Amino acid sequence: MIGILFICSPLHQSPSGLRCRARPFTLHFMFDSVDPKQNLPDMELGILQYWKEEDIFKRSVHEREGSEDFSFYDGPPFATGLPHYGHLLAGTIKDVIPRYQTMKGKRVERRFGWDCHGLPVENLIEKEHGIKSHKEIEEMGVKKFNELCCDSVQRYTEEWRSIVERMGRWVDMDWDYRTMDPEYMESIWWAFKELYKKDLIYGGYKPMHICPRCATPLSNFEVTQGYAERTDLSVIITFPLKDDPKTVLLAWTTTPWSLPGNTWLAIGGKIKYVKVKEGDITYIIAEKLVEKVFKDRDYKVVGSIDAKDIVGKRYEPLFPYFVNTVIPRTEKSGKPETYGERVFKVVCYEDVEVSDEDGTGIVHVTSCLGEDSYNVSVKEDVDIIHHVNIEGYFSPEVEDMQGIHVKPEGKDPMATDKIVIENLKKRGRHFSHASYTHSYPHCWRCDTPLLPYTTSSWFVSVEKIKEELIVNNKKTEWIPSHLRDGRFGNWLEGARDWAISRNRFWGTPIPIWRCEETGEIEVIGSRDDLMKRAPIRFSKLTAIRHGESEGNLVPKYQGVLPGTDLTDNGKSQIKELSKQFEDQKINIIYCSPFARTKQTAKILAEAVGAEIIEDERLRELDFGKYEGETIDFSDLAFVKARRAKKLKEDSPESIFHFRGWKHGNRRRSALIIS
Repeated sequence: MIGILFICSPLHQSPSGLRCRARPFTLHFMFDSVDPKQNLPDMELGILQYWKEEDIFKRSVHEREGSEDFSFYDGPPFATGLPHYGHLLAGTIKDVIPRYQTMKGKRVERRFGWDCHGLPVENLIEKEHGIKSHKEIEEMGVKKFNELCCDSVQRYTEEWRSIVERMGRWVDMDWDYRTMDPEYMESIWWAFKELYKKDLIYGGYKPMHICPRCATPLSNFEVTQGYAERTDLSVIITFPLKDDPKTVLLAWTTTPWSLPGNTWLAIGGKIKYVKVKEGDITYIIAEKLVEKVFKDRDYKVVGSIDAKDIVGKRYEPLFPYFVNTVIPRTEKSGKPETYGERVFKVVCYEDVEVSDEDGTGIVHVTSCLGEDSYNVSVKEDVDIIHHVNIEGYFSPEVEDMQGIHVKPEGKDPMATDKIVIENLKKRGRHFSHASYTHSYPHCWRCDTPLLPYTTSSWFVSVEKIKEELIVNNKKTEWIPSHLRDGRFGNWLEGARDWAISRNRFWGTPIPIWRCEETGEIEVIGSRDDLMKRAPIRFSKLTAIRHGESEGNLVPKYQGVLPGTDLTDNGKSQIKELSKQFEDQKINIIYCSPFARTKQTAKILAEAVGAEIIEDERLRELDFGKYEGETIDFSDLAFVKARRAKKLKEDSPESIFHFRGWKHGNRRRSALIIS
């Protein structure tokens, strides 16, 4: 490298200053020669090692204390699988933005997270343990199933850490968060209660899509994730009028399995209908569809009929299953009516979609399947009939087909539709059927065909705040910009109330308690709220240390199970200590799963007659590479400082245990052994 230095020497002294003469010379800087043949993977590892040794990432955060904060929330990946290229792209974007803000001098905390709850984890456990249905989980026991889910969620953490580091991404994986952590779930409870206080939470019956295998409703967004091509059967069915059996309505459906639950026929108010004669039967059908439906048949159009003259016409029920069933709400009113008296007629409503582009212009409606069906049930003031249960099987009322799955897996996915069609033929109600291929929603996790189904759920009232959401979206900078008014903006325009409850097991419980007698609702917003309302609470807590153990003779870091046993002296200590509790009523003894604490608990329990509960949360920290090393007490000043700070803030290490239990009603007493 060549440098030029200018040296000034006084040539002429003047009032304005010195005159200078420049003298160039050469400086030589010595660098080690660079080998042009570099091993890039080795260079990457070297850089990563340098970052780690110098703690570059964490210093970039901690050394900006007092600077402006830039908030970054890392949407977590599922904890049950390995990273794929989609994670690499998203992770790179998540890295670039915080780095840029850091370079602008801002303090940017970045916590890695894990999505531990929901169907992905449950489906993994179901596959590993050969579980086929919701019922099998209940037979196994919810507690055991959830324990299996909990044990599985972080099996790939080391692989994730390795990949994330090799990407060069800066994110704190030691200070990670998990959606199954009590603290995280408590934050969901808080948000839920805030929504409830703003009148944005309600429970009710609504038509949704359900996954029959998972036996749970899905949100609208989840439904859009799983559309796939599928071949099904459509069928045209005959419905003779009650007052004129020779006049027959022709109705069409793409779901033959739904026909056992038929309750109405729907027509379009603006559709032109005609009468078609074939033999001694007169059929009613949309004018535009006559040629398509009666192709290759000997027929004659004999006249037209207005939609208003069809509305209210009663027809012969397709199946007898619910004809004599009493409608629950009429029974409560003291004037019981059967479904046979109230339904099985033609209806016409503007919000029930009927088209003359396909089918017959007359649509079969069943009360429990889909939005149109639900709307008719509400308008006709009739309780919903569920001829299919939430797991997709015909109900016991469907006597000759009960227990058959409506969307079977296997070689013939149309098997049930064929059974229904054969049943229709025996009853003389089949006109024609055909196969067709269409895009159909499937479960985004298990690929099971979804079913339209009306069921109960808890909802967030998105439609109440939709206009506010649209306004705020306009203020948001989107990258790419077209998403704001395009894909996302269009989605907001059509936003529906959000079904947030799932009929599953491994997830955050919805914190609602409802009285079955009065209907009164109590919403819990924190663990403190819950403990205050617990029917069994503690009036006294006593925390003690275990007796002397073999590990205490030479103090060592002990965090690995089972740990050391009590010494004879330690056992004597606890026996002597138990005398202090003879006059106290101890109900429960909590201990960690270490041998020394369990042995302490056993001695005390025998003395006071208390129940023992082991709790993993009471065990020591994981000491890592220091496990088994002798403790140098002179090096524990940081522990004392931290503990003092926690006590000053009234924020003990196990905040849940102590804050939750201090709301007592003088009913129970417990010992805690650590």
